[in-house]
Amino acid sequence: MTININNFLQLIWCFLLFSTASFADNAVVQKYNKHIEIHKNKKIETVNVVLKINAVDADHYGDIAIHFNSLEKLSILEAYVLDANGNKVRTIKKDDISEISSISNGVFYEDSKQKKFKLSWYTYPYAIHYKYKKVSSEFITIANWVPFLYTGIKTLDASLEVDFPKDYEVSIITPEIYDLEESGETARIYKKWHLKNNIKYNIKSQRFSKPIFDIIKPVNIVPTYFKYGVSGSNTSWKAFGDWIYTLNAGLYQLPLSEKQYIHNLVDTITDKKEKVRKLYHYLQDETRYINVSFDVGGFKSYPAEYVVKNKYGDCKALTTYMKALLDEISIPSFPTVVYAGDVPRSVNSSFPSQQFNHIILCVDIDSDTLFLENTSSISPFNSVSSFTQNRKALLLDNSKSHLIDLPPLTLADVEEIKTINISLNEQLENTIQSTLVMKGPEFDFLRYISSKKTEKNQKEYLREFYTINQKAEFENYTFLLENRDSTSIKLELKYTLKKSHRKIGDMFVFTPKPLYDFKIEKPSDRLHDVYIPTPVNKIEKITYKFAVLDDSKISVSKPISIKTKYGEYIENYMFNDKEVTLQRNFKLYSQSVPLKEYEEFYTFFNDVKTKTKQSSFILQQTKTIH
Repeated sequence: MTININNFLQLIWCFLLFSTASFADNAVVQKYNKHIEIHKNKKIETVNVVLKINAVDADHYGDIAIHFNSLEKLSILEAYVLDANGNKVRTIKKDDISEISSISNGVFYEDSKQKKFKLSWYTYPYAIHYKYKKVSSEFITIANWVPFLYTGIKTLDASLEVDFPKDYEVSIITPEIYDLEESGETARIYKKWHLKNNIKYNIKSQRFSKPIFDIIKPVNIVPTYFKYGVSGSNTSWKAFGDWIYTLNAGLYQLPLSEKQYIHNLVDTITDKKEKVRKLYHYLQDETRYINVSFDVGGFKSYPAEYVVKNKYGDCKALTTYMKALLDEISIPSFPTVVYAGDVPRSVNSSFPSQQFNHIILCVDIDSDTLFLENTSSISPFNSVSSFTQNRKALLLDNSKSHLIDLPPLTLADVEEIKTINISLNEQLENTIQSTLVMKGPEFDFLRYISSKKTEKNQKEYLREFYTINQKAEFENYTFLLENRDSTSIKLELKYTLKKSHRKIGDMFVFTPKPLYDFKIEKPSDRLHDVYIPTPVNKIEKITYKFAVLDDSKISVSKPISIKTKYGEYIENYMFNDKEVTLQRNFKLYSQSVPLKEYEEFYTFFNDVKTKTKQSSFILQQTKTIH
C-alpha cells in the first residue's frame, strides 16, 4: 500500500489540532509564536497564530485586527481556514483586508492603525491560521510580551524568540514564570522564552484585581540606545525623559497676536497661581480635545501654534499649548507622562522605558506644585482625579527628567454624602427628596453627565445609580456646582415611588438599598491579590417620615459596627413618634492585599454583606393600611 506522506502529515496535524483542547472551550489559541530579529538596525517581527473555533458563539475571534503604526511596514503573509478534516476551505485575498485608524481617547503615545480581516467557516470545529510580519526602521521597544493572545480564552502554546547581533546592546527583564533558552553564534545571540511547565496562570477578571500586565508579568526587551526621531537612550529615566523632551523641543512658540492677548488677560493679576488658573480656564474655554496623530510614531506633539490656529489638539498638543502659555509669562512648567486609568498599571522604576499612555502638566509656583489635566473642559483647576492619582509619573525637564509620585486621593477627597428624606402618606406611597454631595470618582461621573449628556440620558443614569428604586418617577432634579473649580458637586433629586416596603402579614418591612456592592469571590475562587488604588467613603442618612404612626409598633435592626485594617462599616437606626432614621458609613482604604491575606479581607466584606442584608425596620399598625 502506498501512503502519500503529505496527506499523512496533514492527517496527523489535524488530529493534534482538533484533539488538544476540550470542546467545553468554545475557542482556544493553539499556537501563538512571535519571532523578532534585529537586522541592520531594523526590527523584523513575525507572528504566527493558530486559533481553534469550536462553536458559533466563538466566531467573533475570527475578526482579526493587527495593530501597527506609521513607522512600521505590515505584511499579511498568510491567512486561511482549515475544516475539521484539515482541508483548506478559505483563504484571505488582498481585497478582504481593510486598513483603519485605531486611535483611542486621551493617549500620550498613539499613532495606531489596524489591518482587519475576517475568517470563519460554517461547520465546527475549524481552525484559523494567520501569519504576519512587521518591519520597523525606528523603535524604542523590542518586545513587551505575555504568553497569551486573548484574555477570554486559553493559549496552549506560546513562545517569544529574539535574535540580535552580539554588539547590539539591550536591556531585558525575564520574570520568574518564564523559562529562557539561550545560544550564541560568533556574531549573533538567540533567546527564546516560554511559560514554565509547572506554572498555571489564570487571567480571569476578578473584582479589585490589578491590570492583567501586573498579574502576568511580561518579558520586556528594549534597546539600550535608539534612534526614534532623535537619538535616545533607555539607560536611565533621566535619559529616556530627556529624549521625549528633546523630541518636542521648539514646539512652544506662540504667534504675536496670541502673546499680546495672553498678556492682556493676566498681566494685571498679581498672584502667580491665579495667573495659572486664568490661563487654564482660557485653555478649557477656547480649545477642545480631539485625538490626532503626528510623525515619529505618535510621540511628537503638534506645536502650540497648531492649537492656536485650529482650537483643538490631543493630550500632547494641548499640554504643549498650556506650557507655551505659561512660558510666555515666565512661569516654569513641566510635561509629565503617566499611565492613566482608574486601575493603573504599575511603573517598573528599575527598568527605564516607555511605560506611559497620557501626559499632564506639572507647574511649580514657589513651594506649591500644581497638576493640570489639559484634555478636559470640565476638570477643576489643579485637581488629580482617580484617572491619574496615586502612581508614578515621569516629569520631563531638560537634563533633569525624573520619576515623581502623583498625590493620592484621601478619604476626604472621595467623600460622598447622601441625605434622603422619604415622606410616606397613609397608603405608604413615597415622595423622596435627596441631596447628594459627591467628591472623587462620583464627582467626575456626575460632572460628566451633567455637562455632556442629554436630559433623557441623565434620567436613565440617575434612576439607575442615585434613586432608592429604579421604578422611581422623577418630578425634578438639579445639579449644583459652587464654581467651575469645585471638586464636589451637589445633586438634588425629587421623585415618587409607589412603595419602598414589603408586606408580610400585618407587618410592613422596610429594607434600604445597599450602600455598596459587597459581592466578591469566595476565598476558594480567588486567584489574584486585592488592589484598591482609590479609597471609598460613603456617608448616608435616610429619614422615613410617616403621615400616620398612631398605635404603631416599630422595631429596628441592631446597630452595626465593624472596624478592620481594610475598612469599616457603621450603621444605626433611630426612631421617634413621627419618623425613623438610618445613619450609615462605609469606608474602604486604598491598599494592596496579598492573596495569602484574602480570607481575612473576604471576612470583612462578607460580615458587612451578611449584616446589611438583615438591616431593616418593621412597622406594625393596628389601623389598617391599604
